[in-house]
Amino acid sequence: MRLLYFADPMCSWCYGFGPELRKLLAARPDLQLELVMGGLRPFNRDPMSDAFREMLASHWQHVAPADAVAAYAWIAVKHEITYRRPAFLGDNVIVSVELEKVQRESAFYETVVRRGDEILADVKSRWCCLDAASLRPARLASAIVEHFMSGEN
Repeated sequence: MRLLYFADPMCSWCYGFGPELRKLLAARPDLQLELVMGGLRPFNRDPMSDAFREMLASHWQHVAPADAVAAYAWIAVKHEITYRRPAFLGDNVIVSVELEKVQRESAFYETVVRRGDEILADVKSRWCCLDAASLRPARLASAIVEHFMSGEN
C-alpha cells in the first residue's frame, strides 16, 4: 500500500505530525511512504516580511515546550554544504532535516535535498543554544534534549 503524505517543510503542524507518522510506519511496515512537498512560499524570491516571519516563529513555538521557548534562543554557527547536482526552477525537491545529536550547548543537524532518488545537496549544521536573557551559550536541560531526540515531540 502506498501512503501519499502532503507536507510543507515550513509548516509546524507538518513537523509536529512527524512522531505520529513514524508510529504509523513502524506499525505498518508494508506502507510505502511517498512525500509530496509543497510550500508556503513556492517560487517566491521576496524576503519574508517581519509579520510573516513572526507568524512562522509562533507556529514553531507550539512544537517546543513552552519553558524551552522562553528560556532559549538559537544561532547558526556553521553550515557545511556539499552540492552534488543542480536544481532548477520548477523542480520538485524534498528537503529532510534530522537532529543528529546534542552536545553541551550545540545541536547538530543533517539536511538532505533530494529530487526523486537523486541527492542534490547535503548539509551538516551546528547551532548554538543561547540563554534568552543573557545571550550567552547555554546547555539544554536533559528533559528538553530527550523531548526532541526521542521522536516523541
